[in-house]
This record gives sequence, C-alpha cells and structure tokens, in this order.
Amino acid sequence: MKESADYSYRLELSFPGANTPICDTELEELKKHQLFLMEAGVEVVIRTPDEEEVILRWLHKNGLSSFMACQLQHTPNFRESAIWIIGTVSYTIYNSIQLYTIGRNIDEIIRVLEAHMTGEPCQATWQPGDKTLKDKFK
Repeated sequence: MKESADYSYRLELSFPGANTPICDTELEELKKHQLFLMEAGVEVVIRTPDEEEVILRWLHKNGLSSFMACQLQHTPNFRESAIWIIGTVSYTIYNSIQLYTIGRNIDEIIRVLEAHMTGEPCQATWQPGDKTLKDKFK
C-alpha cells in the first residue's frame, strides 16, 4: 500500500455501519472503479462507527482490501452517509451528506474527481473524454 504522502487525492466515505444493504451496494460500485482509483493515486478511506477490524473484514469481504479503514469516534445515532474528495493541498473539492437510506451515485463522484483532474473548468454535463471549457475562460 502507498504511503499517504504518495497520494494526490483522498476520497473519504462515511457509512452508518458496515454490512448494511445500501452500503454494500455502494461498495459494489466502488469496486468497479478500484483500478482507476489506484492508478490515479487516490487514497480511499472508509469510515464507520464500527471497530476498525469490523470495517477491514467488511472491505476484504467485498474485495476492497486496498482501501483504508477508520473508526468514526463519538457518533451516537450516526445516520448519515457523507463523502469528501480532498485535493493535493488538503482542500475540499467535493462533499455531500445525505440520509443513509439513499445510496450515493459512485459514478457521479468519480466523474467529479476526473473533472477536477483535468485541471480545467468543466460543464455540468462533462464526461471523461469531453472537451472542457478552458477556451471560454481565456
């Protein structure tokens, strides 16, 4: 596993708990992007109120052993799912918090990350491979 200093971005996802049906579907979607995340130098951190060993077993069960696990501290009745994309100089590029009963669109999160990686302004409908808006900001 890379040292933290080797990563360009950090993708942090918090879950209300390991082994929950909606959270499992999000891990399934993350797994589809695992190779891209590794090659792009994105550190992925999964946070839940569960003990770290429980989180690590959950990640291993889902084929995501390269992701880091972190226990959320002091979170009674934690019911939200949150996500942060943090850039190279520790600033937030993207964040979202929502009720745990609604699954997050992992493809959209990856799209936002890829758009930021272009280093250029991207329109709302931008998809990887599309032209950016750099010429409009000269």
